[in-house]
Amino acid sequence: LESVSGNWQAAYNSIKRSLDLRQKMGDVDGVAITNHNLGQLVRSLGDVVQAEMFYRDSLAVSRPFQMNWHAANSYAGLAQSLLCQGKIDEASHALQESFRLAQEINAPDVIVEAFCTLAEIQMAEDKLLEAQESAQSAAKLASQIGVSPLLATAWRLTSVSLLRQGQIESAREALDTAWKALEDGPDRIEDGRLHAQAILVALATNDQEQARMHRSAAEQVFIQLGAARDLSMLESIEIR
Repeated sequence: LESVSGNWQAAYNSIKRSLDLRQKMGDVDGVAITNHNLGQLVRSLGDVVQAEMFYRDSLAVSRPFQMNWHAANSYAGLAQSLLCQGKIDEASHALQESFRLAQEINAPDVIVEAFCTLAEIQMAEDKLLEAQESAQSAAKLASQIGVSPLLATAWRLTSVSLLRQGQIESAREALDTAWKALEDGPDRIEDGRLHAQAILVALATNDQEQARMHRSAAEQVFIQLGAARDLSMLESIEIR
């Protein structure tokens, strides 16, 4: 509840307390879950090094006990954290493990997240067409299983790829589709990221007024959540 309401620091304190209690109780499943949740939270807060540690701690528990759903999730999170640190080869390896386990246990939500991460890795490698295809694979599966925030993320990444290819109108249309997806399942951090992408689309057509409007909206979200990494990326965007 604290996480959903945007009180991320309080959420961290609650989950950390839960982890300490579960470790004392010997709750192996719970330790895997809470380490993963801490990884997700601190990664959103911008501490990708600590996030990597939590994901690895989760994997250290889930892999020996063959908790493959937990492991698939944590490998995906680990890949995202490594990518944020510029460790692309390590991120790709972790993502392969996430895909393998998610397909083995038929976990479509994890597969969607893995496709989104793959798109980001491919964009980091400047493989824009491949990134677009991966994002669209994520969008197709997210639509089938009805997970609106993941669907919004997939379409946002499609927009990012298209814009970097110079296809401004197609990028705008993809972003509009992402906004519509988010109407069915609000997600504050994704809302902020959509505003951030909207800035870039507006700047591509020299619409400074729209860019400033979206910057203000994104900044408000990131500051309220304490999303330091997203805020830093936002501040790097120059608007006249």
